[in-house]
Amino acid sequence: REQTVFDNAEDVSQAFGYPALMTEFGASDDLATVQRIADLADANMVGWQYWAWWNEDPCWAPDGRHLVFTRSSAIGQPAELYVLDTITGTLRRLASVGGRIRTADWSRSIAPSRGGGSGR
Repeated sequence: REQTVFDNAEDVSQAFGYPALMTEFGASDDLATVQRIADLADANMVGWQYWAWWNEDPCWAPDGRHLVFTRSSAIGQPAELYVLDTITGTLRRLASVGGRIRTADWSRSIAPSRGGGSGR
C-alpha cells in the first residue's frame, strides 16, 4: 500500500514535470515508521523534508499576560508544556511527557479553603 503512494507520486511527477517531494513528514513518535517511510522515499528517488512541530496550541491566560503552549524540539522527543510571561519574557517549562500534549488551556485557580474544610 505504501509503495502505491510512491508509484502514484512518480506518475504525477512525470505528468507535470516536477520532481517528487514529500513534505510535512515525520511528526510521529513512531521512529520505526518514520525510518521505513524515509527509506521508501529514498528507494523511489523521492525527496523528503522531515517536519517536527514547535510552539503549538497557544492559549492566553485570563490575565492577558501569560501564554501557555506546547513544544516538541524534534521527532520522537517528549512533548513539553510551557508558559510565557509576555511582560518579562520569562519562559518556564511546566511539564514534559512521553507523548503529545495538545490544546493546552487555563482553568480557574483552586485556592485552599478557609477554616480547614475540603475546599469545596
